[in-house]
Amino acid sequence: MKQLIFKSLFVALMALTSISVFSQNNSKTATAHATGKDISVQEADKLIKAGGTIVLDVRTKGEYNNGHIKNSININWYDPKFAELTKTLDKSKPVVVYCAAGSRSAEAKEALLAAGFKSVLNMKDGFEGWEEQKMPVEK
Repeated sequence: MKQLIFKSLFVALMALTSISVFSQNNSKTATAHATGKDISVQEADKLIKAGGTIVLDVRTKGEYNNGHIKNSININWYDPKFAELTKTLDKSKPVVVYCAAGSRSAEAKEALLAAGFKSVLNMKDGFEGWEEQKMPVEK
């Protein structure tokens, strides 16, 4: 009888362990498809020129109006509706996100990945780096 109880407990424990491992692997797989990294101004420029990339400026409207990357979309990181406003963007397309120097866009990158965007790339030197590299600016 003890042996039967032991076997039953062992089988139950193995089943729970398998379920736990399976769940962990599935959650890792789901997030593994989403990628986020920091990229240079030059890398951002290449991606933008290649097309098919959303360019997201997370600076304030005033900063944006003083100069921005052509065809960029301005959604202020500080806007309380940031998450709601980004829902209109295509989550399947790569997103190059930038701010003035790279810190707001790094935070926005994490928020976008958490919201289900598949590929979010933070231009680590921000718009200041873009201007320093003499890249084209639209006003």
